Amino acid sequence: MKERRKSVLVVEDEVLIGEMVCAALADDGFDVHVSHDAGDALRYLKSGQRVDVLFTDIDLPGGMDGGSLAREAREMR
Repeated sequence: MKERRKSVLVVEDEVLIGEMVCAALADDGFDVHVSHDAGDALRYLKSGQRVDVLFTDIDLPGGMDGGSLAREAREMR
């Protein structure tokens, strides 16, 4: 039986850092989705997509930091 790949939501506003993190995670066998701010990440989480791991920057644009995003995601799931 084939084990399913874990899904990671990466939230990073710096494009180069996000690309580097996503590439490393994908190379390690994760399915990766990237969001560039907390609002986009919340929309993705609310869409019902499977997310096993939330990997977030702390200092995000748009009024919600990574800690607040993580708390909101935990309450949603």
